[in-house]
Amino acid sequence: MKKNSSLFDGTVNLLEAGRTGKNYYVLASYVAAFILAGSGNPPAAYALLAVSSTPKLAAYKWPAASLREVVGDAMFALIPHAFLAFTATLAPAPQPVPYIAAIAAALVEESFFRFVMDEYGEPVTALLFSLFHISFRSPVYLVSSMLFVPAYFMLGCFFYEVYKRRGLLQAYIVHSVFNVVALLYVADFSSVQAFIFASAASLAYLLYKCGCSGR
Repeated sequence: MKKNSSLFDGTVNLLEAGRTGKNYYVLASYVAAFILAGSGNPPAAYALLAVSSTPKLAAYKWPAASLREVVGDAMFALIPHAFLAFTATLAPAPQPVPYIAAIAAALVEESFFRFVMDEYGEPVTALLFSLFHISFRSPVYLVSSMLFVPAYFMLGCFFYEVYKRRGLLQAYIVHSVFNVVALLYVADFSSVQAFIFASAASLAYLLYKCGCSGR
């Protein structure tokens, strides 16, 4: 299947793959994980995505990661945090478990959304990645999480660019850095913060896309 550069083409090919049974498990895994995560069971959702990614990961040829490139790319990942931190409050020091969970989530999301779903292109994988972060445990959670869908879409585009340029290992590292830093402050999930986060994520993506990563 050829790479899809548009949201329409990628969506058509994803649905066609599901209809014909090609990579059916990918679409089925996503739907099940989306329901699990949105209803308040993220551990089960991530476990399902991890299992779904394992067969393809086993054949992946891991490229080396350059320390200079890792640091450069990670700086771009910090741009959204730099803007959002101005409207947030400092979080109390978390225990090791949240850090481990944040890194594990980054590894699973990169494996599934960037690597396993790579053939469906950047727009589709970014869209599915953003929708995956919607919570429907209550109307308040639903509205709050939907405000951040544009921000997560742009983050998905950014992480996809890192993956395509540098490989999966570096995408793991950059996404992990992003998640760990997110634990250092507390956001109130307001519409203002959603707008700031989306704008900053867009800026990070555009700067990186333009080749400002020291490539």
